[in-house]
Amino acid sequence: SRLHSHSGPSRSGSSRRISLHNPRAQARPRPPRQSSARRAASMFCCCKEETVETETAQEPVVPAVELLQAEEPAAWGKVEEPQAPQEFQALLQRVGENSPYGWALDLLNRNALYIDSLVGDASAPVATYNRSAAAGKDIRAGDYITRVNGTSGSARELSELLFTNMQTQVTIQRPSTYVVEVSRGDKPLGMSLNHTPKGKHLCIVKVRDGLLQEQAPEASKGHRILSVNGKNMSSRDLLDELKCSSLKLVILRAPVV
Repeated sequence: SRLHSHSGPSRSGSSRRISLHNPRAQARPRPPRQSSARRAASMFCCCKEETVETETAQEPVVPAVELLQAEEPAAWGKVEEPQAPQEFQALLQRVGENSPYGWALDLLNRNALYIDSLVGDASAPVATYNRSAAAGKDIRAGDYITRVNGTSGSARELSELLFTNMQTQVTIQRPSTYVVEVSRGDKPLGMSLNHTPKGKHLCIVKVRDGLLQEQAPEASKGHRILSVNGKNMSSRDLLDELKCSSLKLVILRAPVV
């Protein structure tokens, strides 16, 4: 195992002991409590649970995502102290009740919103904020929103708070990434994963006994696998890449809430 820390977010193995499947029973996501006007600015993105090895985890309820146009190996069991995540406040101004912010969000983390991508035109509130933001305090894909107008809560609650005012202050958190190298052969990794249908990363929802816990104890619930073996791909392709006997994973730490 090799474990390297970095700042900022950035086949030839046997798969006989890995079972990748989607649960057949899908819970219908409940819409957030918004007015019909606000709901017009949002769409619901249903997350599908993927399980590595044989465990099936429960599917989370996922509310709105905006609808826009548009060396030496580290000793096993030793965990490096992570860098404190960068955190700053951003004030965003919308021009109308139905105006989108200019980002796409997912709600895979329990107490934070993940900024999956920046979308929309130059007049969107996020793009407007970024043009005058101080160095290093621009909003980026891969950042988390941990509070809205100073209030913390579940991902669902945060998504609802975004639409309570025309002017909104968000707390942005930018955790660091780290790299893990795992030699697994045909042994199980020991983790359950979740992803959005069009996502490009995998969220760790559970770590069990297995190679990941043994060789990379830093990896834990809420962390996100951004790439596998240097490949940035769709979440489903990342799942296939995890079948390789040797793995190099770039992982984003969970937000500190």
